[in-house]
Amino acid sequence: AAFEVTARAALVWHRLQERGRLHLEYATAADFAGAARTPAVDATDTTDHTVTLALDGLAPGREYFYRAVVRHRGHVRLTAG
Repeated sequence: AAFEVTARAALVWHRLQERGRLHLEYATAADFAGAARTPAVDATDTTDHTVTLALDGLAPGREYFYRAVVRHRGHVRLTAG
C-alpha cells in the first residue's frame, strides 16, 4: 500500500506471510520498462514481516506502477502494487 504520497516521493508498505527479502521496482510504464529499484530489505519476525520503503525522485504529475520482488527460500516472486 502506498501512503504519504507527495509530488516527488511516496512510501510503500508491504507485508509478507513469512520472513523474506524484497525490493521494489517502480516505473511510469506498466511493463516496468526502465524501472528504478529500491535497496533490498529484510522482512523479519521482529517487524511482523513488514517493511516500508521510500520511492524518491518521482516526477510530478506522472502515474507510477510499482511491484515487490520477493526472495524467499531461493525463489523469486513478483507482487503488483
